[in-house]
Amino acid sequence: MVSPSRLLVFGIIGGPLLAIPFGLVAKSRIRQSGGRLGGRGLATGGIVLGCVWLALIAIGVVLAVTGVFDSPSNASRHQGVEREVAAQVDDTEEAFSDGNGDLVCDQIFTERFADLITLGGEEPCAEQFDLEDGEIQVGITVRRITVSGDTATVEVTEGDTPERWTMMKMNGRWRIDNIETTS
Repeated sequence: MVSPSRLLVFGIIGGPLLAIPFGLVAKSRIRQSGGRLGGRGLATGGIVLGCVWLALIAIGVVLAVTGVFDSPSNASRHQGVEREVAAQVDDTEEAFSDGNGDLVCDQIFTERFADLITLGGEEPCAEQFDLEDGEIQVGITVRRITVSGDTATVEVTEGDTPERWTMMKMNGRWRIDNIETTS
């Protein structure tokens, strides 16, 4: 039999899978011993703490599944026209993450920028943004947005890389016209 003091330790350090069943067995043996064995309070404490850990784990799983721990979108942290620009950054991040090169080059980038990317690479623009299976796109966080008419300058961090995006409003939609790495 596991000692009641060890059951309490299992409960404290988060070993609910051990604390609860061992605690129940210990309480049963203590009860059957007719007073020869002690530690009923420690066994109960281990069971209670094990149950608390199980409840905390269950709450954590529910919160994770519902997205509570997800970082807020860029758009949710801005207002007005800056929110529109930040929403386009969110759409860009999603298109990059989905590995949808056609969407990126046809609807996210301006035609001029997509052409520049094609000229600068060995493959057409869309193929450069198609992700391979298992490849992961890093997150994009907006640090600052400056809007002047139909032009916006957006300072972002893509993973750990600071970048400056120039965006143009074309036919009512913000599109990326340039991306440069900054320091």
